[in-house]
Amino acid sequence: MMCGLSSCHKKDKAAEEIPEVEVACPTVDSVVLHKTFPGYIRAMSSADVVALVNGKILTCNYREGAYVQKGAVLFTIESTPYRDAVQQAAASLATARSQYDYSSRQYAAMQKALKADAVSEMEVLQAKNSMESARASIRNYEAALQTARNDLAHCTVTAPVSGHITAPALTPGNYVAGGAAPVKLASIYNDEKMKAVFSIDEGSYRTM
Repeated sequence: MMCGLSSCHKKDKAAEEIPEVEVACPTVDSVVLHKTFPGYIRAMSSADVVALVNGKILTCNYREGAYVQKGAVLFTIESTPYRDAVQQAAASLATARSQYDYSSRQYAAMQKALKADAVSEMEVLQAKNSMESARASIRNYEAALQTARNDLAHCTVTAPVSGHITAPALTPGNYVAGGAAPVKLASIYNDEKMKAVFSIDEGSYRTM
């Protein structure tokens, strides 16, 4: 009787030691592969700040990395020669206009005198040529005055766009020669939108 009880006890213990195994059904799905490539981030848009005149830089009105608004004054360049050029061009224009007024009155008087046979046709023609020459001088001096005003305005260098600005290429006290060709003073980056730039070799691209 004791042997029978011992055999039953062993069978129950063996049943308890059988491990449970979880079984899952396989599924088919897409797998996302991740790869790493070297690259960099850059702003979607940027603009250079340039000098368009010659002269000594007097001031630099920003700090490296600062955010500047469009139209903000960034640099000032010595303007005395350009102010003088504006005054000279304005004086020359005033003289040309006075000369034209005189020549036009002279031509009108010559035309009346020709009708009375007081002058020759050659003298009338000379008076007309003088008037036309004075008129052309007015156009030339108007253009010269506008150029002088533009040069004077370029002595104040402003931000062409809004954004973060780089360190100045030239600091106050340095001479900039921007009259012949624009000279880059700094760059402004509009980083409201950024773009990731990286390169992928053809082999890696085909296996993606």
